[in-house]
Amino acid sequence: MFSGDDIFEKIDSSDSSQTENSILNVDEAADFMRCSRASVYNRVRNGTIPYNRNGGRVVFWKPDIIDWMKQNSCGLVRNKET
Repeated sequence: MFSGDDIFEKIDSSDSSQTENSILNVDEAADFMRCSRASVYNRVRNGTIPYNRNGGRVVFWKPDIIDWMKQNSCGLVRNKET
């Protein structure tokens, strides 16, 4: 699902001005997290991912997803060259 350096590069490359008001639907969230729609819906059903409902639609605030990914990175270590 997450690959160590790839996920941190994606998070670091996110422009904060674009991220603040970014609302993602399930497909966009799955693409951003590089997982399947089913995985996203499973996390919503289990309450393990932050989400909101807009009418009947499940939506995600991109900054919440980024924070969630950072907190749930399963101990991935960022490789930094010194």
